[in-house]
Amino acid sequence: MVACMTNTTPLNSSVIIPCDKFNPFLESLFNSLLCQTVPFKKIIIVDNNINDDRFFSLVKKFNFDLIKCKQQGSAYARNKGLELVSSEYVAFLDSDVNISKDWNELMLQSFKNKNVIASQSCLIPSSKKNNNLQKYRHNKKKILTNKTFNDVLNIHHLTILNTAACMVNTKVLKMIGGFEQSLARYEDLDIALKIEYTGKIEANTKAKAQVFFEKGHMGYLKRSFLNGKYSVLMDRLWGEKVKTNYKIQLKLAGSFSFFYALDQVSFILGRALNKNVFNQVAAKSKMKTLLIKSWKKTS
Repeated sequence: MVACMTNTTPLNSSVIIPCDKFNPFLESLFNSLLCQTVPFKKIIIVDNNINDDRFFSLVKKFNFDLIKCKQQGSAYARNKGLELVSSEYVAFLDSDVNISKDWNELMLQSFKNKNVIASQSCLIPSSKKNNNLQKYRHNKKKILTNKTFNDVLNIHHLTILNTAACMVNTKVLKMIGGFEQSLARYEDLDIALKIEYTGKIEANTKAKAQVFFEKGHMGYLKRSFLNGKYSVLMDRLWGEKVKTNYKIQLKLAGSFSFFYALDQVSFILGRALNKNVFNQVAAKSKMKTLLIKSWKKTS
């Protein structure tokens, strides 16, 4: 507990886990939540329209707080859970991760520095199967900016906040309005850009979380396509112009990778085919940043 003290007051955190389906990793994640060296103040599971009795039986077994969010989407689910949080800090975990028993304790250490608003844990791509996709994800992570899962072709300034496993100052997160609900992807990047107006995001390499992906190669390419699609919306929300410095890299870990080429193409297609989709979206996130900037000056 000493490691999680600021002066004489222990820091405390709650955790929110949005779930839109039952997956084989949930029970191991739930077990890890109860085995933390520093316990969470509240564990909130958000039912994002799951229709699977196995999920409800599992939540009942662990006796966690369960709330319903009818509006589909992780941003909606996280904001719904945020309404119940009264702790100083709030952690977000995806339902397909596995955290170490000292994860909460190590993450709280980040906030001993008063300027730190959010902390990103180390993300380790993993899989139940030792297959080619697992190796690809490990190699890809080595070449990504700031060690996130955001693609190197992403045209935006990349930060190191990924909601698969991170922790944020609750007061600041509520002040900036929670997560942007119009974003099905990059909602964590949007939050990170807002947080930069109020303080620092720290990379906590000691706190480790394994992130699983079991949807196969086609599922991975679909996710890259959605990244491209919602990068267009990020432009609109932040009022940024598209940069033209695309640099396609076909080498991964020093050697040519056909799948990496497909990954890049999928992202570019997602962006190109949706470039006019979000023209009517109001740039409300940009307006929020101005409010945050004003708040910082008066705080």
